[in-house]
Amino acid sequence: MYTIHEKHRNKWMLFAFICLVILLILILSDKLKNLIVIANFTDSIFLLVYLPGFFLITGLIEAWLPAKFIAKHLGKHSGLKGSIYSFLIGTLMIGPLYLAFPIAVVLLKKGISKLNVILFISAWSVFPIGQEIFEIHFMGFKFFILRAFFSIIFAVVISLIMNRLNVVEKVKLKESAMKKN
Repeated sequence: MYTIHEKHRNKWMLFAFICLVILLILILSDKLKNLIVIANFTDSIFLLVYLPGFFLITGLIEAWLPAKFIAKHLGKHSGLKGSIYSFLIGTLMIGPLYLAFPIAVVLLKKGISKLNVILFISAWSVFPIGQEIFEIHFMGFKFFILRAFFSIIFAVVISLIMNRLNVVEKVKLKESAMKKN
């Protein structure tokens, strides 16, 4: 006779075996491709939710903010104040990082300095405030402070290095070369 514990263990062993067999069947069949298509479809739906808002923001930035205003506050001669503004704007943005690039292009066209564009994208990627609120709740305030300290320092250092290496200009050159072909 089986004890209750042995019955449960046997059921779990059978369940694990069935799951393993199903997983192997999926891997060896075309069903896995269908699951990947479904995952890509849900990512596309997610993208469709965010894109209209960011195109609207990009259009509003382009229409409402004069180039002189952006050049004064975020341009080459804005100094430390412009870098702080760029970093703060980047932290306030929500959504996936790939939506930062259309906004960054508009800001570049309006006269923002390359360093400030890099700081904007870096801040969006490593220190979005919306994410930090959840991080404090789940990971604790001490973890948040440590991560914030190191994230800000590394984002600034990497931005300075990328600016020194002239990464934005190299991307522009590649883009113009691609347009010629």
